[in-house]
Amino acid sequence: MDTFTHALSALVVFSLPAPDSLLTFAVLGAIIPDIDITFHLIPRRNHRLYLFTHGGFTHSIGGGLAVAALAFLGAWVLAFSGTVPWMDPGAFTLLAFGVMLAGTLLHVLEDFLAYPGIPVLYPFTDRKYTAGIFPGPSLVLFGVSLLFVTLAAVGLIGPPALGAYALIFFGFIGASAVVKAYMAVTYPGETIPTFNPFRWLLVNGDGERFMISDHHLLRGTTATFTVDRFRGITPAEAAGFRDLPEVREHRYFSYLSVAERNGDSVTFTDPLRERGIIPYPPNARSVTIPIRG
Repeated sequence: MDTFTHALSALVVFSLPAPDSLLTFAVLGAIIPDIDITFHLIPRRNHRLYLFTHGGFTHSIGGGLAVAALAFLGAWVLAFSGTVPWMDPGAFTLLAFGVMLAGTLLHVLEDFLAYPGIPVLYPFTDRKYTAGIFPGPSLVLFGVSLLFVTLAAVGLIGPPALGAYALIFFGFIGASAVVKAYMAVTYPGETIPTFNPFRWLLVNGDGERFMISDHHLLRGTTATFTVDRFRGITPAEAAGFRDLPEVREHRYFSYLSVAERNGDSVTFTDPLRERGIIPYPPNARSVTIPIRG
């Protein structure tokens, strides 16, 4: 999900149990994992640090809570030292800290709903987990959230409008979950949502190829194509490259990965992103590794 949606959802979820004085901490906790947007240059310089990127370690339970705790401590230091006069040191209570951590966990939960998922259990594993009910980010939720933020900024709506936002927010999540369940039960293989809520990708495969179908909820399957998993290289040979940092980075961001040998190099490619079928995420769509020795 996008930062606007996380902020508004925190206001919706915490507006009842938390007093107004704590809502700022809930919102801050809900948006702090997206600080990884500023990390994008790190993996370019060191491929081993591919989790220092958007949707990386700050979107795990452990990483998110650690970043939230550091942000809370940093804000408390600024308030206590008087560096930021408008910050009240007395507001930084244990309850405020708990609310901020809860906001961060809400962010992780919401991003777990979106495909292709997040590394929930990092640092134990970098595997992504997802309910896969809509794509990350969801253009529907982003559009609705941006509209509400814009209207609030110009004074056309106020806090009561959060009720309408809550209906849209939870209604869309519920409808998306129903569609995902229908797709998973009706079609074998993996079902991947796209930016178009009516368009899904159906992926089946064996040891040699992937079979990919473009499916529309109203029009049915509109196109099908296959992609060889290995071209000019055996599975065992390709497996010899899988622990290289560049290949691990590629696999982390990919929906699918195919390997092809071209002379003195091997190229690993995500056919869905390389063909523009799913443009997100843009990172490491393909990587070419020279064959040494």
